[in-house]
Parts: sequence; structure tokens; C-alpha cells
Amino acid sequence: MSSLDSHLPTFSAWLQLRGPKWRVTPWWPSDSRAAMQRSLLHLLRVAHSEQLEIAPLVSNLAAEHRGSYRRRLRRLATRLHEGTALIDALEQTPDALSDEAVLAIRFATQTGTLTPTYDRLLDQFDLSVDMARIK
Repeated sequence: MSSLDSHLPTFSAWLQLRGPKWRVTPWWPSDSRAAMQRSLLHLLRVAHSEQLEIAPLVSNLAAEHRGSYRRRLRRLATRLHEGTALIDALEQTPDALSDEAVLAIRFATQTGTLTPTYDRLLDQFDLSVDMARIK
């Protein structure tokens, strides 16, 4: 029995105790803040168009991120679970989205134009990524 074989049962037992918690994202954040904010914006758009509960979706998204953005998303999810309106929760959670996106969502909520506003904000993110690639 090699030394590697003697360590495998211990590692296997550790994996069984830990449970099947697999994540799609790497251990250390590799995405830019804009990319992480874009993922939240996309999630909000889908939740709005499909009329889904936002709080559990934001909680699940928080589990996929690491570091300070994960903490921001957890605070946002907590506020949403407590019954805070989406726009108020976004305003109370700095840097979850950019200030411009939060302001656009605030106006869209008041005017009833959330779907086109989400689409426009996502298009702006895509355009800024394309412009960054050109440079």
C-alpha cells in the first residue's frame, strides 16, 4: 500500500462529511465587479419577467460568489427576505449594482417600464464589454 492509498480513505471520509456542495464559480473571484453586477441584473430581469420570488434567487447567487460581493448579495437577500421592496433593498446595499443602474430601476419601477429598462441596462453592459475588447 502506497502512501497515497493510505491518505485516500481519510480524504474520502472528509468529502462524505462535507457533503455535496459543488459550486460553478472558482474559489477566488475571477470576474470583474461589472460582470458580477451584470449577473445580478440578469437575474433580476428573469425574476421580473417570469414573476419569480427574488429573495431566494439572490441568496443562491450569493452562494456562487466569493468575497465582498458575496457579502453584499447576502445583505441584499436578507433585506428582500425581510420584505423590503426590491428598489429600497438595492439602494440600501451599496455596490450591489452601479448607482446608475439603481437609479434607472427606481425610475422604471415608478413608470412601470422595468422590462425595457432591464434590457437596456444589459445591452449597455454588453456594449461596454465589447468596447473594452476593442481597446
